[in-house]
Amino acid sequence: MGGYNPGSPASDTFINYPGLTSIAEGRGGEFHCQIQEYVGNYFSGLFSLRGSSGNWRYVGIPEGRRINDSDYGDVAYTADLVSYVPTSTYASDFGTSDNRVINIAYGHRIQAFQASVGNGSAAGTWVTFPVAFSEVPVFYQANSCGNLSDPTDTDYFCYGATATGMYVRPRNTGGSANIIAIGSK
Repeated sequence: MGGYNPGSPASDTFINYPGLTSIAEGRGGEFHCQIQEYVGNYFSGLFSLRGSSGNWRYVGIPEGRRINDSDYGDVAYTADLVSYVPTSTYASDFGTSDNRVINIAYGHRIQAFQASVGNGSAAGTWVTFPVAFSEVPVFYQANSCGNLSDPTDTDYFCYGATATGMYVRPRNTGGSANIIAIGSK
């Protein structure tokens, strides 16, 4: 194969130099292996494949850059793995079998659930969290979820929280309450 001189092309244009080509005549497949120049910037080794659908897929090996796949983006390298979280860490950070519990990164969790409150006692109703926290949650709250009696007028007092639960007392209407608690696993 001889060389190819494109003359004096403008910067920031692409030139595809002649390369190796294989064509599956009558079947629609075509493969190219060639050099591509991004004028004024860099050269790439370019592999391109056209399948029977007529769509092209390219894999480029650019000088001083990451290998790139036109369908899937940049290729990851083993050196990149230090930035990724192993599956076991991901599962321990976020895994749960209880849809009322949302585990979040760095050892924290959010619990959102409903509980029946308002036993007529001035002490309120003890509400147990679906999963115990490792310490008293940093945030906890109860909200109305429609108690068939002007739910907009229902306030809840939350107090006495521990890692396992808290007291909830409605101001004037008992029934179901939405509970949210956030804290450490």
